[in-house]
Amino acid sequence: ALIDDGMEQNDASNGGDGVEEELVESDAASTVYASIGREILSATVCAFRTALLSLQSTTRAVENIGMLADLASAIHCNSKILCEQFWNGWEEFCQGGSGENDDTMNDGIKEGLLSNDEPMCYLLDASHSLAVSTLEELKNGGSEQPQAIIHYLKPLSTFLHLIASLCA
Repeated sequence: ALIDDGMEQNDASNGGDGVEEELVESDAASTVYASIGREILSATVCAFRTALLSLQSTTRAVENIGMLADLASAIHCNSKILCEQFWNGWEEFCQGGSGENDDTMNDGIKEGLLSNDEPMCYLLDASHSLAVSTLEELKNGGSEQPQAIIHYLKPLSTFLHLIASLCA
């Protein structure tokens, strides 16, 4: 009761907005830092897309796409603003057919037409493709050893974690 009385007095003297102002400032700062992180990650994906998002080597794809998707998950972290921006970009990405041509991103960079969210869309698409191919491989009897099953769970868990972090 002693702590509650002190909190009520503190809230009354501040007009009750002190805690809310700190939360808003903290959220704003977090959003700014996350936006900077998203720009860096987008630039990395944009610059090295063919090497980082390639599904040619499953082992390398699991490592690269997993690392990038984990970073994207940490950056977006259910932020309402960042998630809304991503899904708006995803809608444009899907309507534009950007996933059909590998040169589309490079052409967009040269022409200055590439949206900020498009590299993240390519990352989500690659993560999904990796998870699906891994599940297909598992379905087709990819491994009989219980320890090898863990290899198949990594791309799936990475994809699901990315999707979950993009929902606010």
